[in-house]
Formats: sequence, structure tokens, C-alpha cells
Amino acid sequence: LETLSFRMQAAMMRKAAVRPLSVSSPHCVAPSARHSVIRHSAAPESNGAGWANGNQSEKSLFGENLGARDATAAELESNFSEHVLGNFDTNHIIKIPVGFKKWIGLTSKQCKPTAELQLLEEKEANLLKGQIPGWKVLPNKAGQQVIRQEWRLRNPETAATLQGMILSLAQAQGHLPEITLSGEFLIAELTTPSVGGLTENDFIVAAQINEFDMTTLMPAPRKRYWA
Repeated sequence: LETLSFRMQAAMMRKAAVRPLSVSSPHCVAPSARHSVIRHSAAPESNGAGWANGNQSEKSLFGENLGARDATAAELESNFSEHVLGNFDTNHIIKIPVGFKKWIGLTSKQCKPTAELQLLEEKEANLLKGQIPGWKVLPNKAGQQVIRQEWRLRNPETAATLQGMILSLAQAQGHLPEITLSGEFLIAELTTPSVGGLTENDFIVAAQINEFDMTTLMPAPRKRYWA
């Protein structure tokens, strides 16, 4: 009888060991949903679920737990950024695969005639800005929005070379930038004065300038010595 009792106890212990715990059990805590939160630096107004306007298609395809989403208003108010590693205020850049640039993206487009141009809304300009890394949207002296890029070149001669490359491209596109050249520093600004601000033509030229191979024009990298 003692042997039978021992076997019954052992069987009951094995059964209890493999039995899954209920979520309501005090020894089991249900895992919370995991989210990767990214706050866009110029994000549009988001809804209660943390999804920015325009991302509803991703939400319908992938559900609420898509890898990255906009922070909700409550999360921003909680100052969660003080307790995370890295830079939470991420600036997203839209990078198109190199093989596709021949067919899609700004680098594949040609500038439109002035009569066909329309002033871009802020939302449209912010979307296109993601395709021209390094360029900034700023107001010029006339109060019109421009996109601006600054370069420090190897020397004044290479700065003049880049100026010639930019002007050659711009003339071919029929959309000229305003260029300021000072020694080895060069500044280019693009806007469309005829419509009073930014149009797609400005971003097309900027994207194609970014495609230049400037390896021989930029300052040589400094040598680093390790102790």
C-alpha cells in the first residue's frame, strides 16, 4: 500500500508539473503587448491608438502591433523618453532600393513645366523631404519656403566644380537653384518663386543632386591614431 500511495503521489506531481497555469492564477502574469515606439519629428496628428493619419493601410494589414508606431498623447505626456536608450525622436528617411530608382522615386522624374506646378502642402513637402537626406526646409528672406543644403568641400576649386555640376543638372531640368559660393563652402537653395514656395520640381532637383559622386570633392578623412 505504501508503494501504491507513493506511485499515486508521483503521478499527481507529474500531472501538476505539466498542467498550464491559468492567466487568473496569482503565480502567472499575462504578458503585456509589446510595442516599438518611434516618435516622428514632424508626425501628423495621431488617433487614439497611436497611429498617424495616413498609416491606416498598414494598420489594416498588420494590426495594432506593427513594429513601429507613433507615440500616443498620453505616452508623450509621461516623458517616457527620459527612460529609454538612444534618440527616440527619430527622423525617418525613405530609402528606395537602388535598382528601383530607374522607375520610381524622385531621381527618376523630370521637372514639369511651370504652368503645371502646384504649391505643395506641408504634409506633401514633409513626405518628399524623406527622400532628400541632408536638405532642410526653411523660409528664405522673402518669407517663402525653400529647401537648403550646405557643403564643405576640399578646397575652393572643388567647390567651384560642384557648383558647375549643380548648374549643369539644373539647366537640363529647367529649374535653377540659388547658389552661394564662399571659398570651400557652397550653399544651394531651391524653391519655385512663381507659385510662392515649394513644388515637386524643387525636390526632384535636390534628389538628383544627392546622386552626385562627391568622393573626390569632399575633404579627405582625418587619420586616426590609436594608443
